[in-house]
Amino acid sequence: MSTRFVDQGIKIKETTAHRIGQIASDTDLTEEARYRRIRAEKEAANIQRAELREQQLAEDAASVESERKRRITSAFGLAHLASALPSEIQRDKDSYRTALDLADNIPDEEAALRKLSRAIDLDDRLLALAIARLSYEKGWRRARRSANLLCSRSGATSRTGDNSSSG
Repeated sequence: MSTRFVDQGIKIKETTAHRIGQIASDTDLTEEARYRRIRAEKEAANIQRAELREQQLAEDAASVESERKRRITSAFGLAHLASALPSEIQRDKDSYRTALDLADNIPDEEAALRKLSRAIDLDDRLLALAIARLSYEKGWRRARRSANLLCSRSGATSRTGDNSSSG
């Protein structure tokens, strides 16, 4: 939780308490009028807190999504190109983009395993990374394990947190 949201929540609470104190001590108001104004202040504060909570949830969701994308890129990206020549980097980026497009058309885990087997036979680590990424996103555990095994053998960068090689 961001301290900004905590600080804003505290400020809402303090401001509301101050206003309620002023209303409660106003002797020109009837008991009923004080009650209605205090109730209105509390309702307004509740609305402010609800809006603040919505902002916090939206910010948290954006942060989680950003972190998820960063981790997927780290696990299934082209980090191995850090020391490559610019022409190799562009070639591998284009090849990886094509492999991702191919992987996106894989309908199920069985097809992913077949494509992965073909990638292993052809020593196509970029296609294996693309299939590993798709398997991770779809939750296909067997294909993800197989892809991890291949990537660890070939020196590619896939790290999905599923290091088991058993099916």
